[in-house]
Amino acid sequence: MRLSALGAALVEANSDVLFVYNACPVPLLKKLESYGIKSLPLNSQSKNCDTGALIELARPGDYVAMDGYHFNLNDQKLVKNAGLKLLFLDDFGHCQHYEADLILNQNASARESLYPSIAEHTKLLLGTKYVLLRPEFLKLPKTNLSRGHSERIDILVTMGGSDAENTTALILTALLQALKPSKIKANVRVVLGAANPNQEHIAKLIAQEKTSTPTTGGRPDIELDLIVNANNMAELMHEQDILISAGGTTVFEAAYLGLANLVLTTADNQDGTADLVEAGAIMSLGKFPNTGTEQIATVLKTLIESDLLQKMPKIARSLVDGQGVQRVIAAMKDTEA
Repeated sequence: MRLSALGAALVEANSDVLFVYNACPVPLLKKLESYGIKSLPLNSQSKNCDTGALIELARPGDYVAMDGYHFNLNDQKLVKNAGLKLLFLDDFGHCQHYEADLILNQNASARESLYPSIAEHTKLLLGTKYVLLRPEFLKLPKTNLSRGHSERIDILVTMGGSDAENTTALILTALLQALKPSKIKANVRVVLGAANPNQEHIAKLIAQEKTSTPTTGGRPDIELDLIVNANNMAELMHEQDILISAGGTTVFEAAYLGLANLVLTTADNQDGTADLVEAGAIMSLGKFPNTGTEQIATVLKTLIESDLLQKMPKIARSLVDGQGVQRVIAAMKDTEA
C-alpha cells in the first residue's frame, strides 16, 4: 500500500513507474493499474523478490524502492553497486548497516537510534511528516474536526482484507455491548475483504441483531450494514465519526481524515502505534488475542461518553498533514542532483 501511494504520485509527476513482485493480490494489481502503474511478476522460485532479477530491469540512475522485512544489507549493496538509487522502507532498523540513499520510516516511533550504522550518503526520512497517503484520500475535502453528532454517531469497522482470526466478530460484539446501554443512536458499517473466510458468520451476527427487539435486548436505533469488498474505502472512511481498525496504513489514513480511531493490534509489525496512543491521536484496544470483549467495550464506552471524540481527530490531523509523499519525492530528487 505504501509504495502504491508513492508510485501514484510519481506517475502524476510524469515519471515511469514499474511495480515488480513475486506474488501480489489481484485487487492490489487492479488498484495499481488504476493509478497508471505498470506491474510485472518476476516468477522467481523464491517466495521473496529476487533483487538480481529486479536490477536487470532497471537502467543506470533509476530509483529502486524496496519495502519488505526480507530485504537486507546484501540487497542494498546489490542495488547500489549496479549504479542505482535506493529508497529503503524500514520500520524497525532490522539491518546491521545501511547503504541506501534514503531510509523511510513513517511511524511516530521512528528515531535515529534505530539506524546506528549508515553510509555517509544515507539520509533518514523519519516520522509522520513522511506518511505516504494514496491519492483517493488526498483528493477528499477536509473534514470538519468537530466530530460527533448530538443524536447519532457513524462508526466504521474494518479489520483488513482477510481477517482469518475473525477479529471483526470480537469487535462487533464489543461494540454492541458498549452501545446498547447508552442513549446514542448509531449507524455501524462493517467492511469485510473479498478474501475474508468469515463472511457468513458476520452476516448472521448482523442479521440476528437486526431482528432483535427491545424485549430481547435489541436497539432499533442502531443501524447495521455489511459491506464486502468495498472499492470506495476512502469515501466510506470520510463519512465516519469513529473508525475501528487494525494497525498499519489505515491508522495514518484515518489520522489525515480526522477520525477518532480505535486500534486493535493484530500483528507484531503493528506494534508501532504506542507513540500515537501516548500523543492522544488514537486509542488502543489492546493486542489480539490478549484482549477480550469486556476490555474493548470499556474503551469504546470511554470514547463515546467523553470529549475524546472531539479531541482525538485534531491531534491526529496535526500529525499527518498529507504532504508526506511530496516530501519523499523531493528527497529522491535531491539525491539525483
